[in-house]
Amino acid sequence: MYKFTLFIKIILFSSLSEVAALAGVELNNIPSLGVAVGDYNNDGFDDQFVTNVGINTLFKNNGDGTFTDVASQLGLDDVAKASYAASFGDIDGDGDLDIYVGHWTEDLIDANPTNRANDLYINNGIEVFNNIAEQAGVNTLGATFAIPMTDFDHDKDLDLLVVNDFFFLFLRTGITLDSSVGELFRNDGLDVNNQLIFTSFAAEAGLNQEIQGMGVAISDYDNDGDIDYYCSKRNDGLLSANNDTGVFISQPVPSYTGAIGWGAVFIDVDNDGYVDLYRGNSASAMSSNVGSVAYQLNSFYQNNKGIFAAEDSAVQVGLGSLNAGLGVATAGFDNDGDQDIVVHGVDGTINLFRNDTVTENHSLQIALKGTASNRRGIGAKIFVVSGKGAAASKTVREVNAGSSHSSNNSFVTHIGLGSIGYASRVSVEWPSGCVQVLTNVSTGLNEIEENCTANHVVTGRITHNGNGLAGVKVWDAYDFQNTQTLTDASGVFVLQGYADTQQALIVVDGRDGFIVSSDPRRFIPSMNAKDVVLNDSIATLKANTIMGAVRAISGAGVASVNVWNIFTYPTSSVSTDANGSYVLTDINVGDNVWLNGARVGMSMVIDSGEYVLIPEGVAIENVDFTITAKANTASGFITTQSGVGINANQIWDALTWPASIVTTDINGFYIIPDMADDSGIALIPSTHPDYAISPFVDTFVKAPGAAEQHNFVATPQ
Repeated sequence: MYKFTLFIKIILFSSLSEVAALAGVELNNIPSLGVAVGDYNNDGFDDQFVTNVGINTLFKNNGDGTFTDVASQLGLDDVAKASYAASFGDIDGDGDLDIYVGHWTEDLIDANPTNRANDLYINNGIEVFNNIAEQAGVNTLGATFAIPMTDFDHDKDLDLLVVNDFFFLFLRTGITLDSSVGELFRNDGLDVNNQLIFTSFAAEAGLNQEIQGMGVAISDYDNDGDIDYYCSKRNDGLLSANNDTGVFISQPVPSYTGAIGWGAVFIDVDNDGYVDLYRGNSASAMSSNVGSVAYQLNSFYQNNKGIFAAEDSAVQVGLGSLNAGLGVATAGFDNDGDQDIVVHGVDGTINLFRNDTVTENHSLQIALKGTASNRRGIGAKIFVVSGKGAAASKTVREVNAGSSHSSNNSFVTHIGLGSIGYASRVSVEWPSGCVQVLTNVSTGLNEIEENCTANHVVTGRITHNGNGLAGVKVWDAYDFQNTQTLTDASGVFVLQGYADTQQALIVVDGRDGFIVSSDPRRFIPSMNAKDVVLNDSIATLKANTIMGAVRAISGAGVASVNVWNIFTYPTSSVSTDANGSYVLTDINVGDNVWLNGARVGMSMVIDSGEYVLIPEGVAIENVDFTITAKANTASGFITTQSGVGINANQIWDALTWPASIVTTDINGFYIIPDMADDSGIALIPSTHPDYAISPFVDTFVKAPGAAEQHNFVATPQ
């Protein structure tokens, strides 16, 4: 069930204004209408571009909690206009951020319409911006309310999307101005004189509808791997679906009669992998014209696998605030794995809605750090694949600075993964042209620093009876010593460190008791500057073997359990893998086999009840055991929130340390035996370099004969 809670409500002229003054970002006697955030000088600190009625402001972040207005010294004070919208982006691909500014023209009274035209400021990298809008042909004149830089056609450069309000005026110059049509300028790169070339492309892209546009949301709402748009306006909004070629098919998203939409965001509320839609509504955009008529219920639409619900459910989920919502932005302010919403009302009220939706779904957060690209990776595309095979899901997010209506979302990109506990593949297309691929990315916050040294990977999967086979050794015959690995619990292997044109000869060695019956050798003549994903290899159980699994009562496999044939112990002893599987080998026809097994603090019972087997020279499978914790033990798991085990982490009872020290297995499981009855226990996990493990200490009194279960959660630091 979707649920939001109004967590904080800030009234205009509250004590926060004192903080603004101390930080140097308080603007007096000038109406400020919007903001875009970006690190224009790549010094590692986010700066703020504020749009005003008059000269705009660029607040440079001094890195000490204070800001300085540098607009005049950087050439951003050339003309005073009524500016509503702005966006940051590296439009010329030189590694620093440029600024596109949109203006609203209702107050146009002079005979020169260019005095209200939109502006494109190019950052020359030496603390100067040059306005090239007229030269580049993007100095459109209209009532612009949103102006994001976005790569609509996936050609690896940013384009200019202009969302205009309705405005029609016969100027004294004889020019008739109608700004209700949306505009799109395709970036065609640099000409021979190193000047930017833009092509007006709204009609060709299907984005030239006549609307009263107020705001825009950007994401991949239908999970088909391309960027889509939602435009807020009077009454029904407009949803534009990309067909993967930069051509859009648009359809209305119904709204209640009379609603005027402003700020809009895509947000995956329940982490099911599909972004939902929220928009603010207000009958007025001017604080001087706030009356009861201005306050309209905001809107929320749930996304059911690429189809938005026809019913507006804002009230039901706790988002139907009557604060005349203009600015809307998303951020995970409490770092609990979901996204929250901030709404700025026309009357100055700020509402923070905390997402309290209860769900078993997982999520992934990605924070980019550019090196060759701008520091925040603004303009980057992040492609995420979760799941495998026919069940795999693919989506894309674009890092923007300046969208919605006069707002800026968090730069931490959020992707819901549904029931999948990790992303099998994350591909970052940086503004510099670098493409960076990561595999098996864990849930939670992942910081990705741009690294374009050749570092491609070869991945594949080994299966037995359709299931992943853990512990299979795989290596590259050309570099055996440095390039080898074992398959994980899903049977997946990853070999890393390949250059763009490097050759590889992948050898799948199998493991004791198995042979690889399909594609044990894979020759790759060249990486071709990309990662290589191999088809699955199939492993077959050898003759004269016995295979089974050791499982807990829940059915989960238990690792690190020793299993053996009593008649040939200890030479026949093997240990279960991450899935709880074991294989006994070299069993001859007619041999007596008496299976047994143990793990400290646990008891095993064979499921079939028959411990003694007489093999006949073939492979015997599914000889399974059930294992339980013995009395007077303490056991449990140390895992991430998504259930990924923390391997080789020590844990102990503080009152019996060091005798009670044990180490977690590959699944994060631990068990401490010989715990005293009616005694105080204090379980303490050791610190981990990458995770904060909670609770720090777990204290309890053990009941007589009890098998205590106590779990711990590891959160990335």
